[in-house]
Amino acid sequence: MKLLKSVSLLILLSFYISANAQQDPYYSHSNWNKQSFNPAVAGEKDDYTCVTLVGHKQWFGYQDQTFVNRETGENIEAISGVAPQTFNVVATTQLRSINRTFGGIGISMTDDRLGYTKSSSIRMQGAFFIPMQRSQRLSIGVDMGLQSFGFNNPSFRARQLNDPRIPTGSITDTKPDVGIGVYYLSPNGFGAIRNVKIGGSVTHLNASTHSLVGKDFSLRYDLVPHYYFHSEVSYRVPNGLTKITPFLLLKYNSELQADFNVIGERNSRFSYGLGYRQGGNSDALTIFLGIRENNVQVGYSFDKTISSIRNVSSGTHEIAVRWCIAGICPKGYFKTPREL
Repeated sequence: MKLLKSVSLLILLSFYISANAQQDPYYSHSNWNKQSFNPAVAGEKDDYTCVTLVGHKQWFGYQDQTFVNRETGENIEAISGVAPQTFNVVATTQLRSINRTFGGIGISMTDDRLGYTKSSSIRMQGAFFIPMQRSQRLSIGVDMGLQSFGFNNPSFRARQLNDPRIPTGSITDTKPDVGIGVYYLSPNGFGAIRNVKIGGSVTHLNASTHSLVGKDFSLRYDLVPHYYFHSEVSYRVPNGLTKITPFLLLKYNSELQADFNVIGERNSRFSYGLGYRQGGNSDALTIFLGIRENNVQVGYSFDKTISSIRNVSSGTHEIAVRWCIAGICPKGYFKTPREL
């Protein structure tokens, strides 16, 4: 319990670090890949090894609509492909002995592009499990890896030509990255409520600075901590539905962003639901559809933008795939009677 208090205090104190604009990507299927922002989720599913892939295409149809060449004054075509797009892969398994689960290990890889900027990361993750009563469990996790930021073939149309802060070629800087998290699970829940899951985490705890220096420009990019709180429960219901799962995600950097989804599952195979995202002003409404076949689960979501960006975008599309295999978790080592 002292360890839990220490980790919780560290997370709370981290909120005093200064924050700038939102830098982490967001996902509509954030309840599928919680591990991407909370390392304590590693090893979440008992006796299973799981891989989850998420592809996110935001603000479909959004363009760079600078129609005038500032050097010649001639009309030019808009540049497409500048809207955010993100790909994330997480994989995880448990570390177990014959009669005890010690924790979880995992890896998270992300490629995030916004305009001409590109941010990539790879993080190794480890979680230590603290058993509690009634099959409850507290997990404390850490991730460590590398975070890169840079520009990929930029084609900026600068208002001021030869601006030293605007890059003219591809460049990337890579720095170490650290995150921490806690995660509470109660499979049996309370009454009709099952699978209670509550977590909190901090990404980019070391707040690295990326220095991009080229032939004709120099730019500094400060990566600052992001703070997450997430919770979900499952309700068993009659009338053909297997369960209903509300999910809440709060994310804070320079401002608070809230995601709330409700997913219904029918016959343990088909799923569908609705979601709402609030960031500053109202941001998006989300529709979810999914199917599960044996150990493979596939989900699709569509975000209908309701902010002012709706005037230049037809919405956001996301596809998620999860594959889980039972019984291949690494086992711990035990001495034989001959070694005792």
